[in-house]
Amino acid sequence: AAPLREHRSWQQLLLNHRAGPLTVIHRYRLEQRWLASVVPSGTGDETSTGPWGYQQRARYMGRAQGSLPNLRVGGRPLLGFVWDELFMPLGHGDATLRVAQNRVAAGVGVPIDSRQRVEISYMNLWNALPGARTNEVNHTFSVAWVWVSTK
Repeated sequence: AAPLREHRSWQQLLLNHRAGPLTVIHRYRLEQRWLASVVPSGTGDETSTGPWGYQQRARYMGRAQGSLPNLRVGGRPLLGFVWDELFMPLGHGDATLRVAQNRVAAGVGVPIDSRQRVEISYMNLWNALPGARTNEVNHTFSVAWVWVSTK
């Protein structure tokens, strides 16, 4: 109902470790966000932005992934994964200590070769709408190409 323009900068820390047959990845991110409403400029499709506001947000994502040795393509095992990401506002009027958004996903990585795979996944996005008595829920199907560089 009210479109926004957004510019962001962020700092992040990525950590990973093994937990038995799984690789576990942790991503911590601190975002600085500049937001402005899109407002009509007159006639036609022309728009401009209203005043810019500033917000901060912390994000945490945990991902676990592992080989599915009984499922193979071209002799290579598929990769199964799950992840969850929490979004928490910081330091502004609507920044009570709460989860403002949660994304949870599960999928499978199909190997192309030793350094590439296609990840196919389902994501459920839950978004708390400020000032509303309801929440937004989105169901998303995703296809991503992953390329892993060599060290």
